[in-house]
Amino acid sequence: SQRDANETARAKADATLNSLGVNYRLTADNSAVLEDVREMKKVVLDQSVTLVTRVNTLNVLSSQYSISGRDPAVFVEIYKDAPFSTYLVQGDPDLSARKLAEWSYELLPTSSAAINIARWYSEQVVFNPDQEESTSKEYAARAAEYLKKAETAAIEEEKRGGETYRDSSRYLLYRYWRTMITARLAGQIGEPYRSEYRKTFDEFVIFAQNQRNVLAREQLLYARLFFAQILVVANNNAGAVAQIDQLSREMNAITNLETNVFVRFLKREFATRPDGANWTLVKNMAELSPSFKMSVEKIFATP
Repeated sequence: SQRDANETARAKADATLNSLGVNYRLTADNSAVLEDVREMKKVVLDQSVTLVTRVNTLNVLSSQYSISGRDPAVFVEIYKDAPFSTYLVQGDPDLSARKLAEWSYELLPTSSAAINIARWYSEQVVFNPDQEESTSKEYAARAAEYLKKAETAAIEEEKRGGETYRDSSRYLLYRYWRTMITARLAGQIGEPYRSEYRKTFDEFVIFAQNQRNVLAREQLLYARLFFAQILVVANNNAGAVAQIDQLSREMNAITNLETNVFVRFLKREFATRPDGANWTLVKNMAELSPSFKMSVEKIFATP
């Protein structure tokens, strides 16, 4: 019957989401990530699957480039055919991801889509310090607006999904970006974010440490690096060093160097954008923390 077919489609879609990244972790074969992307795209376009499942899958799909440590092959795979190609902005993965998130948000407002839109606006203020002040103010205000929308949607999703939602990669990434955007807005807008951003970060650390998946541990590494950058900007070098020293300890404990996306991110930034913002940040933090410098050197000494 049609109902059985729909149930089968939904079960298959859920299985796709639940098994994401498993083959890659086992094999370290990049083609496994590309296969995940292809499977997700099928789910997004499958009209027999519920809208909620399709939108959740679209949200995970839009974050795959970022999760992969900014792998160009993943970027190409996401946007290479219709209707996904409609949202492609050539040479701009971040704006492409925002456009994909806006499509998702139009289909069904979710915390994942809203936080990805907020992320783009807050990043433009960080990445473009020379742009018009009025533009930066407008972008910070848009980031704050979508952060609020994300928080509202997350409360609803938690009511509906309970433990399943709280254990999902979607919720993890929402919490990560909520933490980062709150910290950025502390500098870009001030209150109420300035009073909240340390507590929000500390809560994310505890949350990530208590998660049972590899992705949570990897996001924690990103969180420490970029939060340290925010602390330096806020003239809190001692706080930044504490985060970077802890990051160093966590990096030294990594056992899956070949598949760890934070490690891949560091190697890719050095290889492709040695003068870019991210590698410049790594160099600056290495100057602040000798132990972090040693951890980075150790990673690069491992083939």
